Amino acid sequence: MGIVRLALGERIRTARLARGWTQATLADQLGVAENSVVRWEKGINLAQTRLARLATVLSQTSEEQTKLLEALLALYASSKHRITTPSRSAADRAYEFYSNNRPMLSDLILKSRYYTDADLIDDFPILSRAAWIPSRALPLAQVKLHWRAVSPPLRVPRFAHHRSFADYKNHRRERVENNYCYRLLEVVCDGRAPSFTFGPSRYSDYINTGERLGYELAQWCLRKENKQEGDLAIRLRMQRQELPMRYAQMPFDEMSKFCAGSGTTTLALHLYYPPANGRHVVFIQDRLGKEVAEGRNSLHLVPTGTFQPDGTENLHHPRDFSLTRTVMREFAEEFLGKEEFQEMTRHSYDFTQDERLQPFLQAMKQGHIRLWWLGFGLDALTKKAEFLTAMVIDWRHLGSVSGMNTAGNWEGTNIEVDVATSLNHLAENEPRLFPASVACCRLGLRQLDALLKPHRVSLK
Repeated sequence: MGIVRLALGERIRTARLARGWTQATLADQLGVAENSVVRWEKGINLAQTRLARLATVLSQTSEEQTKLLEALLALYASSKHRITTPSRSAADRAYEFYSNNRPMLSDLILKSRYYTDADLIDDFPILSRAAWIPSRALPLAQVKLHWRAVSPPLRVPRFAHHRSFADYKNHRRERVENNYCYRLLEVVCDGRAPSFTFGPSRYSDYINTGERLGYELAQWCLRKENKQEGDLAIRLRMQRQELPMRYAQMPFDEMSKFCAGSGTTTLALHLYYPPANGRHVVFIQDRLGKEVAEGRNSLHLVPTGTFQPDGTENLHHPRDFSLTRTVMREFAEEFLGKEEFQEMTRHSYDFTQDERLQPFLQAMKQGHIRLWWLGFGLDALTKKAEFLTAMVIDWRHLGSVSGMNTAGNWEGTNIEVDVATSLNHLAENEPRLFPASVACCRLGLRQLDALLKPHRVSLK
C-alpha cells in the first residue's frame, strides 16, 4: 500500500464524515461488510469498479457526485501510476501528484521529524516556535513590518528535473505570472510586538526554492510508492540527504537560503450571519477547480491569499505593504466577486474605493469588524511563510449587504461551518484541510473568548 492509496482512502473517509455517517452506515448503504469500508479507508483492496457506486451513495446532488467521482478516479489512477496517458513524463506525473496531495505531503514531513530544531512546537500542523505564537491574540495593527530595498542573493542548487520557473510553468495547466512578491528576510518575536522584515522578489524565486521542495518530495514518494506511510516517514528521518534540495536549505528558518513567499490565512468569524438564521459561522472552500493555482483537491479557510502588492508590480508600496490591506483584499476577492477585483488589482486600481466594500470599511472604523494576529509559521512542505490572522464580523451592525457571494467561485465551492458545533471537529479530523488553515482554526478556537469579548458574544 503506497502513500497515494492512503490519499484515496482519506478522500472516501472525508466524504463519509461530511454525510455524518459511521463506517457501518456506509457499509449498509453499499450492501457490504463494515470491515470492507474500514479497509477501503485505509487504501486496501479498493477496486476501481467500486468508485462510481461510492460517489453516488456519498453525494447529495449530481454535481457533488460528478466532482467526487472525478477526484476518486484521479487518485486511483495515481495509485496505479496511470495519472494520464502513458506518454506523460515522470516530471508531469510528479507535478500532478504534488498538486493533488499537498496536505498529505506536508504531514509526511512533520511525521518524519525531518526538522530537528529543539524549540519547534510539537504536534502542530506547520513549522513554528513557541515565540512565534502569542499567548493572547493581538490587534493586527500591532504587527510591525519593515522593508529593505535589496534582498540577499538566493543560493539555488541545480538538479536533474524541474530546474527553474520556466520548467515549472510548462507543467501548469493554469496561467502563471512572474509577479512582484514580498520576500521575508527576518523574523523577530521577542515578547513584544512581532516584527517582520521583507525585501523585493519575484514569484519565480519562490517557485525555484519553495515549490521545488514540494515537487522534490513528490518525486521521492513516487519512487517509493510501494512503501507504507510509516516506512516513508522513518526513511525520511534516517536519510535526509535523499531530498538534496531540502537538505541544502537547513536549518529550516535560515531565510538567506530560500525565498519565503508569504501568505495570509484568516479565520473569518461571521457573527449572527443573516442567511444562517443568526448562527456564528466560518467558510471553508473546497478547491476542486482544475485551474486552481495552489492546493488543488484541498480545503482552505476563506479568505486566504498571498501577501504581495495589489498589482503585478510594486507601484504603490506605502499603500500595499500592509497585512490589514491584504486581508481585506482577499476578503473582497472571495466574497464580493473575485474576477472583478482581480481585474482591478491587475491594473493597480484601488479596490477600497469600490462601493460594495464601503459598509465593511465603515464597520472596521466603528469596531464592528476587528482584525487579529494569531501567530506565524512556515509551511512544512514549501517553507512558505504563513501569517495566521482572525477577522470577526458582527453582522448585527451590517445587515444585508448587496453583492455578497458566499457560494464560491471558479476555484471551488464554499462550505458553511458552524463555529459552536463543527469547527473543532473539522480542524482535528479533516485530512484535506490545508495545514495553515488547521493551525489558524486551532489558534482561533484557543483564543475564541478573547476574539468575541469586544462584541459581547459568547458561545457557551
